[in-house]
Amino acid sequence: MDESSVRNKMQSSLNAVAGDVAGIRTGRASPALVENIVCPAYGGTQHLRILELASISSPDPSQIVINPWDKSIIGDIKKEFLRRTSV
Repeated sequence: MDESSVRNKMQSSLNAVAGDVAGIRTGRASPALVENIVCPAYGGTQHLRILELASISSPDPSQIVINPWDKSIIGDIKKEFLRRTSV
């Protein structure tokens, strides 16, 4: 292994940890909590992350707003989100 490949692997590890830490629940709504949820869209023909299907914002500390670019997939996103969050 040369130095550059070790650096690349270490950077990949740091990026993965940073992504995991961003998703930790802190009592405050963060778009990172939902952006990587994979959602079957367009009748299940494609599996895309919510980040790829919509804009995600957090207007206040207790609210996350998911605004799909294609309004026809609102039901798909809602169904997947409810499936993941139901107890």
